[in-house]
Amino acid sequence: MRARPPAYVREGRHDLAPWLQYSHGVLIAAYLEFEQRVGQMGTGRGAKREMVIDCIRHLSATFRYADVERACPGVSRPTIVRVLGELRDNGEVRCTKGGRDATWERTTQ
Repeated sequence: MRARPPAYVREGRHDLAPWLQYSHGVLIAAYLEFEQRVGQMGTGRGAKREMVIDCIRHLSATFRYADVERACPGVSRPTIVRVLGELRDNGEVRCTKGGRDATWERTTQ
């Protein structure tokens, strides 16, 4: 046999305010934490350049241009080309095969 619901439920007097306050508090805390984490990502000038450099340093010793492009989806082609050129001029990477399917090699670890 089923237990009878409390009187406040039977009479429609239950209060949703505590549950709403709790759930809104959880959502607000989640958004605040999200904003804090996004702020730590660094969106200032040169952030994409640093992202490409970090990507190149974590790829295998021999990599393709397409690997860099795939690993950095928010970075434009000219930025990737410019960073690879800078690293080549600094002697950190060298192009072993040019053209559409360019292959690069890190010269420093």
